[in-house]
Amino acid sequence: MKIADKNISAVSLVKNSLKRIEETKDYHIFTFIDNERALKKAKEIDEKISKGEKVGRLAGVPFALK
Repeated sequence: MKIADKNISAVSLVKNSLKRIEETKDYHIFTFIDNERALKKAKEIDEKISKGEKVGRLAGVPFALK
């Protein structure tokens, strides 16, 4: 499944990831989550794809740094 192939949108993937983070917040896995920035960047990726612009293979894929 690829974002660039429009099988799933970056926004959908980020929203699902943020939902899962919220569901597991009692485990204190993350100390900081920038929801607004994540969604903003996802929207930018989706816009680029809709315009036919090339994006990297991992564009729109959420990641965590620990």
